[in-house]
Amino acid sequence: MHSPKMSFNAYHAGVTVNYAFMPWAGVTIRPALTLNYVDASDSQVAVHVNQSQLTQRFDRYWQQEIGFTTDFANWQIATYAGQKPW
Repeated sequence: MHSPKMSFNAYHAGVTVNYAFMPWAGVTIRPALTLNYVDASDSQVAVHVNQSQLTQRFDRYWQQEIGFTTDFANWQIATYAGQKPW
């Protein structure tokens, strides 16, 4: 098995939108939605296994993430969940 060094560019662009509101005094809740666009479409990797070449191309995709942040006194708690197609 021969696996050459991988070297390629993946370009990213994204936006995050959030809104802060205070349901109680001293507590701030900030839900957020993030959307990223990733482009690695000019890249491919070839691996040789037993005289056979396996090639993988990389492509463009969208990545979504949701989350929220809570501020209370001097504490901040942030959680998030995302999806990345692979």
